Amino acid sequence: MLILLKIFLWKKGKWSLSSIGEEVGLSKSQVHYGLQRLIHVGLIGKATKEPKPKKIMELIEYGIQFMFPAEWQGEGIGMLTSYSMDPLNENIRSNDKIVWSSELGSEKGNLLQPIYSTVPFACECDRELYEYFALIDAYRSGRAREKNLALEELKERIQNRGVKFG
Repeated sequence: MLILLKIFLWKKGKWSLSSIGEEVGLSKSQVHYGLQRLIHVGLIGKATKEPKPKKIMELIEYGIQFMFPAEWQGEGIGMLTSYSMDPLNENIRSNDKIVWSSELGSEKGNLLQPIYSTVPFACECDRELYEYFALIDAYRSGRAREKNLALEELKERIQNRGVKFG
């Protein structure tokens, strides 16, 4: 999911295995393996190396909560996520904060295990990627209202993106 979304949101011209790896905290070989899996399952086109928005949305809506169920780890300090983070924090008010355990953050809250261990690192310098993962976390861990708001926001965002491969 991390590699898929990073490629999907890429804005710096053409991407490479190395450039994706550097930005998400993975080796070139890990990105290569992940890319091959994404192509194999039809989330990225084999010839174009472009993500397929409709398939990404289907994965999020019908698979993410089963592939990556919410795992809570008590309370701690880290980076905001889920409805505690933009854009949902404008519509959902709560005294309880949800965070990823990370040295990169300073917020205290309920710890939610990120989908992948390097997600906080990848999101630190990519605000848009951060917002996508916060929305995905709201969808996989939230109640009906949070899930509905997150899903609608994700659908709107995913319908209007493009990508280039190099």
